[in-house]
Amino acid sequence: MLSVLELPSGRDRWLAAWKSLPDDLRDVRAHPDFLALHKTARAEPVCFLVADARGTALLAALRHSLPVGLASAGAQCDLQGCPGYNGFFVTSADRSLLADLDALVQSWAESNGAIAEFYRLNPLMADEPPEGYRTVERNRNVAIDLAPGPDAIRREQYEYSVRKQLAKADRAELVLGVARGPQDVAAAFAVYAHTMERNATGSRQSLDYFLRAVALPDDLATLYTVAHGGDIVACELVTHGARVAYSYLGGTLADAFPLGPNEFLKHGIVCDQHARGRRWFLLGGGLSPGDGVHRYKRKFSPANDLSFLIASRIRLPQAYDHVIDRWSATVGAESQRYLGMALPYRFP
Repeated sequence: MLSVLELPSGRDRWLAAWKSLPDDLRDVRAHPDFLALHKTARAEPVCFLVADARGTALLAALRHSLPVGLASAGAQCDLQGCPGYNGFFVTSADRSLLADLDALVQSWAESNGAIAEFYRLNPLMADEPPEGYRTVERNRNVAIDLAPGPDAIRREQYEYSVRKQLAKADRAELVLGVARGPQDVAAAFAVYAHTMERNATGSRQSLDYFLRAVALPDDLATLYTVAHGGDIVACELVTHGARVAYSYLGGTLADAFPLGPNEFLKHGIVCDQHARGRRWFLLGGGLSPGDGVHRYKRKFSPANDLSFLIASRIRLPQAYDHVIDRWSATVGAESQRYLGMALPYRFP
């Protein structure tokens, strides 16, 4: 069976396919409701599914309309994974499954003017794309192995600086919580928004996004908080599949840094996710390997500093070239800075 499923009409079949995946593949970023969080007027969730006696192959993506002024009759959109990690969920080593999935995507691309694709492959999964994709190491990402348990992780995986901050947090009597109701979610979101403003981050999510995320079914997300003196001083929205939890969105009040809330929060998440049976907590990385954010995250798990790959593909070469020509004419000489990137027409 070969299917292209859209929301809301295809949700039941998409969800059934997701629930049929084994634990190591049943990931949040293939779930239809997580994709639905990112639906906009210019981004539509779509699922490509091959399911038969050989097994299941599933690709969940967002159909993004091309930037204004670049679309034409044969070039309407591209395919991208949703925020975070994404890729190809395949239950069998039979490469013909991937080949059929690839043919399904190609047919849909030709009918819908999808000129290219872009995905961020999960470093903890065997996300091997079909033939024809360009795969490049983009960064390094850090993961905490939850198998040993919280005490052993604190003692053996964390570097001294993390353990020192945890001791500070213990003395400060910080309190770990989970935001579920609208008031608690709004209070946590205020900390996130404050952090985004302090860091002058242009791209950020809304309070409505946080409220919808904590309401997701199938245990897909948890909004953790850290309180001091009754006030929330740090928060982190963690998404999770059956086996992996992901550090996603969060923030900390600057005045709380001396109390060690970030380390306390990460370790609290480690304790809770281990108790809930997950195998890994994926922290991600920085903007580039070796930057300050990456070095900080490595302190939690130096032995699990993993390669992070991206996969891209030009589906409709002639239409793609025409889009690049129009974009280059608009951007001018600056276009040369971006031509080596995936989907360069989305820059600057």
